[in-house]
Amino acid sequence: MESDTRFEFQSINPPTVVKIVRECGQITEQEAEAYASALPRDAQISRSGCYVYKCAKGFLNGLPVGVGCQVESGDGCMCFPFSTIPFMCCVCLCLLEGRGTYRNIKGDTMVAKVDEERDTMACFTRNCGGPCCYCYKLW
Repeated sequence: MESDTRFEFQSINPPTVVKIVRECGQITEQEAEAYASALPRDAQISRSGCYVYKCAKGFLNGLPVGVGCQVESGDGCMCFPFSTIPFMCCVCLCLLEGRGTYRNIKGDTMVAKVDEERDTMACFTRNCGGPCCYCYKLW
């Protein structure tokens, strides 16, 4: 079986990352960024649709904490108004060229695609030690 050279320099194993993400397990920000940056640019971009947000930390790990519709603007930015219990907010993030990740203006939040097949995104906040939540696409 031929290896995927896109990931060789990254020292990650894409199938392992995807398996962990599908089980709502912990990956590092570096693993997420390496996975996303190795994808072709078109695959790095978030796809518009309805997503469920599942907690990836503590006793709530794997439980849905919100749902929302993400909208890809066509210029490398994604916006997602979403409702969590008990809050409602809207976030717009822009794709960083060459890194395959979305960052907020303060640079303390990163979102990256971590499962190309299912369009799953992981959300990291500074000093969190792993993703705070995963965004699983429903449709």
